[in-house]
Amino acid sequence: DFLIKDDISKELAQRAASEMMKTKPIETAVRVKHGFNISDKINPYHAALASFISFPIGATLPMLAILMVNRSYKVASTSFGVLLALIITGYLAARIGNNDRKKGITRNVLSGLFTMTATYLIGRLLHK
Repeated sequence: DFLIKDDISKELAQRAASEMMKTKPIETAVRVKHGFNISDKINPYHAALASFISFPIGATLPMLAILMVNRSYKVASTSFGVLLALIITGYLAARIGNNDRKKGITRNVLSGLFTMTATYLIGRLLHK
């Protein structure tokens, strides 16, 4: 349909679409539907480097919060440690991938807080 909108005959459009989908169907579908080349946006080396850096930072800050704070403040301090780790790792991942830093931080914080809250609530339910 996208090729027909560009004033190409239906037969030629179908033939062109079939030809383009033969070699790299996912890349072609993303390029046609969303208007960008997937290989320009996704870099496995950036993802690996971001993970390599994020794991120790994401684990160290909450662990320090657990180990260094009085028992009555552990949940709050751990939550703060996780939030700080999410901000730092979101920023670093966006910077490594040359992406928007605010979006990277926001995405990381929201998904991390959702995951942390769900995990905490499930733990509370199972603990009772």
